[in-house]
Amino acid sequence: MSFGKDNSHLAGMPVYGGSYTQRAANAGRKKERNYGNRRPYWADGFRPSETQASTIRLIPGDYEITRVDENDQLITEKTAWYEFVEHYSGTHRRGAICSGGPWFFNKNKRNTCYGCDKRDSEPNRKGSRKSMSRSDKFVFTTIDEGLFHQVQQVDRESGRARVNTKTQEPYLEWVKCTQRGCQNCHVAYQHRYGYIQPWVMSKSHFNALNAYAPQIGTCCVSCGGRQTIQSLAWLCGNPQCRQLIFDMRTTTASDEQIAKVVNEPYGCRFCQQKCYAEEVIHCVTCAQYNRQPVRATIFDVDLQVKAPRTGENDTTVLQIVGMSDPKPLDAQFQDLLQYKPDLKKRFTPSSLEEQSNLWPDSAPAQQPSPGQPGGYLPPAGAQPPMYAQPYGQAPAQYPMAPQPVQQPLQPVYPQQPQQQPHFIPQFTHTQMGSAVPQYPTPAYPPSYQPPQPVPNQQQHLQQQPQQPFLGTVPTGGYYQPPNT
Repeated sequence: MSFGKDNSHLAGMPVYGGSYTQRAANAGRKKERNYGNRRPYWADGFRPSETQASTIRLIPGDYEITRVDENDQLITEKTAWYEFVEHYSGTHRRGAICSGGPWFFNKNKRNTCYGCDKRDSEPNRKGSRKSMSRSDKFVFTTIDEGLFHQVQQVDRESGRARVNTKTQEPYLEWVKCTQRGCQNCHVAYQHRYGYIQPWVMSKSHFNALNAYAPQIGTCCVSCGGRQTIQSLAWLCGNPQCRQLIFDMRTTTASDEQIAKVVNEPYGCRFCQQKCYAEEVIHCVTCAQYNRQPVRATIFDVDLQVKAPRTGENDTTVLQIVGMSDPKPLDAQFQDLLQYKPDLKKRFTPSSLEEQSNLWPDSAPAQQPSPGQPGGYLPPAGAQPPMYAQPYGQAPAQYPMAPQPVQQPLQPVYPQQPQQQPHFIPQFTHTQMGSAVPQYPTPAYPPSYQPPQPVPNQQQHLQQQPQQPFLGTVPTGGYYQPPNT
């Protein structure tokens, strides 16, 4: 057994192999690293009920996820779910997807992200939270097997049904039946069971889901039996190596120690490859019929889930209250697979323009480009430029810099040759949109002090308008587009 060996020399090697359970455990664990210091993506998604259990089926995908491990090495894995990092501003109460990339925690390596910049600019104060949060999100394609109604879409602000302005036909959407007291049962255009949509969950819900995976893993997909799978050994995942790591019948390692080794990319000291360990299993039922056993995962069963509140703010805890035997997806839901959402496209990083609209105080202030003195004359009727103010104050408009008051000139009789200074024409604003040129003045005697400029006492304040929130028509498995 090679548990406890120093594998630091394997840092940076590519990762191979691994089952769903291993990859999910590795993705959900807390990384020990030094952080230094269109249509909304969240709309029309599955959310577990707080009181009623929902029967769902998770549909596996195929996504390439790039992460940074504890050794600051980029690794790429293929996963059945999609991942992204979300920022949420407590000040503006709006969130967006981080655009910093896999190096989001390193300000010197990450891509430009206003959410990351805003978070890093805030001081770390004990007992206080930063206004900009950052959290890991995991997305599964999910089929909710409950009853759904197709009803008119209602505008959130006005409370009225949304209508296509060209055809005057209402926009339709699918909503889930709330069972007792449902207001849509008698007004729906049509009904059906099943709806496919993304399920965005936090890391705590992701870990709770996968904490139930070992119980599912005791079931066999080949025979459909429950608690028939047994683990015999763990081997190196390199097909050319297959070195024994754990013999489950003789090992002295605890279950926690074994899980820590096999649920992370394992660096083999024999073949010098870094890959997930491979498990050798045995099914008591399949052995009688000479079948190849297959350990079940969360994608092979129907799950019953709900998420009651914990009593702390809006925090919920995911609960798995039941599951079916391992089986294929029911035939009545097979047609929903054609509407499978593209999670990578749906949850692409938010653009910098979108981030600046959502969080006006996080985008860097636009600095005016320095102009040559006297080289620019504002056109007639032009408004003075806007200057950024601290958050919470309206942006101010300042007039052009005041010019010295023009005084009568006194003749100067030079006593000796002097070098004439170079003068640049200046302009004195008499009113907004017009200017009078002021020509160079001769040098004054050493005893003469030019008059001080008179400061302008007025500042024109202009309230910066807020960016409107523009909703879009939701799309789903059964959205009926209008006839345009």
